[in-house]
Amino acid sequence: AMEAERILLSMGRRIPEDVKIVGVDDAPYCEFAMVPLTSVRTNSFERGTAAAKILFSLIEGNSVTPQCVEPVLIERESTRR
Repeated sequence: AMEAERILLSMGRRIPEDVKIVGVDDAPYCEFAMVPLTSVRTNSFERGTAAAKILFSLIEGNSVTPQCVEPVLIERESTRR
């Protein structure tokens, strides 16, 4: 997303007026981009913990229930109105 932002800005496009950009990892640098990037935050620790619990349950021969770790949209200037 940051590279897309850089290219679009170099082409004279305005963010978010002409193009809105959303990233998918909410890396720490997103808020320090030329135009701070809106991003989807997924809790990696929570996802890893859930995956490990499922794996251990399967190893023990137990049935498992699918789990969902809800992502969170972190809005910044790259999508503001």
